[in-house]
Amino acid sequence: MLTEFIEQQVAEATADCSPQLCLAVKQAFIDLKLAKSWNNVAVHALPGTNRAMITASRPDNEDEGDVKYILPVTTSEKITMDMLKKVFEATTKLQPEGTHQPKSIYLGIVENDSSVVYYRCEAGLPQPR
Repeated sequence: MLTEFIEQQVAEATADCSPQLCLAVKQAFIDLKLAKSWNNVAVHALPGTNRAMITASRPDNEDEGDVKYILPVTTSEKITMDMLKKVFEATTKLQPEGTHQPKSIYLGIVENDSSVVYYRCEAGLPQPR
């Protein structure tokens, strides 16, 4: 039953994606939902791109409005600044009306062995800590 739910979520959002990218989205979804136990995990088609974005919130986060944006990618993909810019712009359309683009997204890099590594990408230059 859970696999059917995952298949349905991923299939609807990845209709325009390549088969390899579709598998990456599915693997990142499973990793976040089952292995990392994140809450409110959902897959969305990214408007104006042939990609899908996962939204979720961390299990230790009490603020339901603190949604994280995860872009599943494969290790064979070439990630460019132009591509990230388009993703940040498209992510704005996934947010509630009147809000701005997120300050960061996570790349969910899926390996051939199905492991997933997450890297945070900031919009613009981050402030030094």
